[in-house]
Amino acid sequence: MSVRKIVGLLAGFALAVGLIGAGVGAQFTSSVTAQENIKVGTFQCLIVDATPGATIYGGGTSVVFNAPDIKSSAAGSAPFSFTVKSMGSIPASVSVAVTTAPASPFTALAPTPAGPVTLTQTQTQAFTGGLSWPLLNNDQLGLTYSVVYTASCGEVHAPAFSVSYYTTTGSGVNTTSGIPTGFCRYATPQASVALGDGNGTASQVVNGDGSVTLSINGAGSYADTGFYVSLGTLGALQTAGGYSITATGGSVGTNLYFDTNNDGQFATWNGAGCWNGLGGDLYALGPSGTGTVAVNGSSTFFMNTPASGTIAFSALEGVTGGTTAISSTTQVAVWVGITLGSGGTASVTITVAP
Repeated sequence: MSVRKIVGLLAGFALAVGLIGAGVGAQFTSSVTAQENIKVGTFQCLIVDATPGATIYGGGTSVVFNAPDIKSSAAGSAPFSFTVKSMGSIPASVSVAVTTAPASPFTALAPTPAGPVTLTQTQTQAFTGGLSWPLLNNDQLGLTYSVVYTASCGEVHAPAFSVSYYTTTGSGVNTTSGIPTGFCRYATPQASVALGDGNGTASQVVNGDGSVTLSINGAGSYADTGFYVSLGTLGALQTAGGYSITATGGSVGTNLYFDTNNDGQFATWNGAGCWNGLGGDLYALGPSGTGTVAVNGSSTFFMNTPASGTIAFSALEGVTGGTTAISSTTQVAVWVGITLGSGGTASVTITVAP
């Protein structure tokens, strides 16, 4: 056999081996990737306004107000104000305190409001403070007195219970339905909501310990503020023996909402988050009181449907008036809040809720 033939055979053999090797050892492969991104929100409070004549420094981190000189020995005061704005996407809880008190005989005016005030992004709150003094004498001539307030902004704590929505109303009562008009709900606690009758404000503040303080200041014809919490089905709630609310500072009310039309929400709400009718659902006015308000089988509720009237908690199943009758599988929520008639103020802290 010639050398050329031997080389040709070897080359062919190598090719065959190479093809066999590729066919046996190769594998089809493919891969995909999955990625999750998350961004931490922003958090910042700044001073954006103050008493005319004041100077804001550091882009809003401090403000100095040089009040006009005192030109009399008579007792007096020099108030001033500054406005804090939440600039970040994370809600801020703002509290104001005196951190440098003036020398005697001058005193610091108490900050109003002292807080905590909850501000969501772009919301503002004006705070007032200042100096006051008694009758002066030669010892004070030519001296300068100062007070320093610090507005502390902290993260808003989640409530110790699962609030679905916060609510506020205050523009009078619709005598046909018994439902206050202007009743609106909010996904977050509101630092200050103007009452619908134009005679005051209402607020909800989540405190550092998870409790919620509900306040009404200067109520007109009617006002209420509160929140509601989903409780699951009526059957499960009755099996559990009911629920209880614990509050300090005043009387608290508890009402029940029933999703009898089974649409996954309680009542209906317009685009602004305000009351738009029952939509086939039902509600019941429940017990109220101070301290701990416990609801059990014998507790009575006043149903909004005239045919039902007052009914025990244990007998709620079967009540009609909505799209369908209340059943053991009907989803239930409890509204917890405070109410005021004409005039006055109230502030109650809810420490325990379902």
